[in-house]
Amino acid sequence: MSEAKFSLKWLVLLRWWTIIGQSVAISFVYFLADIKVELFSIVFILLTLIGSNYILQRRLSKLIQDSSKLVAAVLVFDIFLLASLLYLSGGVENPFTVLFLVHVALSAIVLGKLWSWIIVSISSICFGLLFFKNEDHSHMQHAIAVKGFNAHLYGMWFAFVVAAILVVYFLDRIRTELKTQDAKLQELEILKLKHNQLSALATLAGGAAHELATPLNTISIVASELKRDICACNAPRGIMQDIDLIDSEVRRCRNVIDQMGIRGGALAGELPTTCTLDDVKNKLLECFAATEIARIELLSSGDNTMLVCLNGLVQSLTSLVRNALDASEDQQIIKVELKQTLKGLSCTVKDFGLGISAHDLEKVKEPFFTTKEVGKGMGLGLFLVSTYADHVGGDLRIESELGKGSTVTLTVPYSSNQLAA
Repeated sequence: MSEAKFSLKWLVLLRWWTIIGQSVAISFVYFLADIKVELFSIVFILLTLIGSNYILQRRLSKLIQDSSKLVAAVLVFDIFLLASLLYLSGGVENPFTVLFLVHVALSAIVLGKLWSWIIVSISSICFGLLFFKNEDHSHMQHAIAVKGFNAHLYGMWFAFVVAAILVVYFLDRIRTELKTQDAKLQELEILKLKHNQLSALATLAGGAAHELATPLNTISIVASELKRDICACNAPRGIMQDIDLIDSEVRRCRNVIDQMGIRGGALAGELPTTCTLDDVKNKLLECFAATEIARIELLSSGDNTMLVCLNGLVQSLTSLVRNALDASEDQQIIKVELKQTLKGLSCTVKDFGLGISAHDLEKVKEPFFTTKEVGKGMGLGLFLVSTYADHVGGDLRIESELGKGSTVTLTVPYSSNQLAA
């Protein structure tokens, strides 16, 4: 249930209690206190309020999710009904003029800032119009009349306007602060979830390494012995290539398990170090073969030293560049730009491959989700990059268009929030 619809449900209940209270008050005034008021008109207003609330309650379950405008309309309608009741029962001298503040407070809690100020304006105008009620109600009359009007009543009007403004202002500030706190709590929950996923990944990698170490070593030893024996027998070249493939795939399995453990643990506990853009570039290029480096157009701007989590940064950039190379055709150039700003390091990786669909773009940061072919990726790269960005207080933005390629921007703040030197 939306916030506005939930508020409307409680507003209907409040209106029923208001009807009961007004009925009791009017009965006391007219029958027990012997104060003459326009009973027929007042009863008509009460019946209007009862009828409108009955219709609203019956249609409550059929209302659309976004009911904020209806809540505002109901509050405005109730203000006019209250003003009419007060006008018929003493005008500004009626002590129940304070009830205007109820609508003001409700609008500040359940509606936005604009509607709250509209409610304040309407309530203040309706309160002011009550001064035009000129009938004699000496039983309610305040003292100290000035030029035919009551100075004390004018003071009440002014006090109401001030109180209404203060109520709306401070309740709006409180509501805004509560929403900000809720947003921060949600962000912390997301960070906690990612941290748990990262810890689970490191644990999984450790367990996999322990369980698979012996069989992988056995496969590697057997493959080496087979290769030695086949070489002595002058076996066909195709068999040798198959054995080399087995050996390379074993090494790949070991490397994947090692990287899962190293990256999972490093991202969770790495401390920032002082470095330069040249350090980042050199470490990044060390992760690629010469044929891959030839396809990377690496640009950089800035020569200041900075304080960042270097290993996590390089590992994250390696994943982004690797993804861009995999998404591009053979020999196609990708662009990598590292740019120092006053607040942090901006890293942009752009490829001109097939791009990512809007549907897949929403999932690419999830663990074990990949758009690559089976066997070419585990779906952990962007998840780990996103986790690194969250860990250091940075940001990861991904833009992609089918047929035109993708642009990934990783923003990493300096750990001291400024250049180290």
